[in-house]
Amino acid sequence: MPTAYPISAVVLAAGSSTRMGTDNKLLLPWGERRIIEVVVDTLAATRLLEIILVIGYEDEKVTVAVTKYPVRIVKNQNFSEGMSSSIREGIQMVNSEACGYLIVLGDMPEISADTVDALCSQFCTIGNSGIVLPTKAGRRGHPVIFGKKYRHELMTLSGDRGARSIVASHPGCTVEVPVNSDGIFIDVDTPSAYRAYNHE
Repeated sequence: MPTAYPISAVVLAAGSSTRMGTDNKLLLPWGERRIIEVVVDTLAATRLLEIILVIGYEDEKVTVAVTKYPVRIVKNQNFSEGMSSSIREGIQMVNSEACGYLIVLGDMPEISADTVDALCSQFCTIGNSGIVLPTKAGRRGHPVIFGKKYRHELMTLSGDRGARSIVASHPGCTVEVPVNSDGIFIDVDTPSAYRAYNHE
């Protein structure tokens, strides 16, 4: 079996889906599965060290949805504080052997295993002081890998802006990986986005 990348995936799946309305976006159908199942299954098809799923809103329902997948569940009791709280909860639970952290948004079901593998391969060539992200036609997308060097910055994030500020603060350490997939841009966080991108 091929050696795993020394990279832990942290899947942010704790939000309350306020822009989606009454539905929990992660539990909406996407093809024959639910959105969060597709995201986790894609990651499981790669050679990541581990997959940590940070849950909060409707945590029991999300847990049931991913029962058959190889994930470590982390409950974020403070998910109402925003995305940064989930990043902190996930990062503090990663395997000590991890050299990098792949931050994945739980509402992006079109991200491909090929994209994840390309990011991981690039990260392994630059070490744990780098930040690696995908691009298409010059536009940056998700997910993003942060080297272990940025652990403290990730652990001190606040609010709902995610880790963009860290990327912006380290332009010289950021490596772009061109990919041929629009999946790096597609997040399903509104009813109109769901209708536009769902392939049912």
